[in-house]
Amino acid sequence: MKIVFANILGLIFFSAATSVYASGVLEDTLEYDGVVATAWTSGATLDFPYNDTVWRFSREDDRCSVLGSPRARWKIFEGRLWLIGLLRCSGPVSLHDAYGVSDEQVFADWITSDISTSRGNLLCRFSFRGGITERTLTLTIVRGVLLRVTEKDNADNPRIVDFDKYLGEADKGSMKGMIGPCN
Repeated sequence: MKIVFANILGLIFFSAATSVYASGVLEDTLEYDGVVATAWTSGATLDFPYNDTVWRFSREDDRCSVLGSPRARWKIFEGRLWLIGLLRCSGPVSLHDAYGVSDEQVFADWITSDISTSRGNLLCRFSFRGGITERTLTLTIVRGVLLRVTEKDNADNPRIVDFDKYLGEADKGSMKGMIGPCN
């Protein structure tokens, strides 16, 4: 009985002494026209240079549940794509800390991709992160140079749930402004 009690007491002490928290999914961010928002490509995430320091960052984020840490912070400036830093669970990382460079930004001439980013209010929410916003911008980048920007209106996206179809008239007022899940 003493052994069981000691084990339970030890487990309680260990649980209280360790800080456990879950963090959300880290994503690339893109600053464009003064707005910073999540950025993504059709494939996955945007590639940025990895070295021993960057690999170490991904292993050092203690008690961090973030998938894909670290992620990149990007900016479009004067028609070019720039890497301006990294983001890890514990916060932002400068280019100097990651790569030893003194520049505040590095021209991303290794990127050729369509990069999407969101604009406007959130229309529905995904389970783990983000959702569908009013508009999606797609920026076509070739060797770091912005070639074109297209804008898509998401108002008629079939993944957005129309709650009005499922609510009685009395409930519609109380649900006004709520954001539901995306299908």
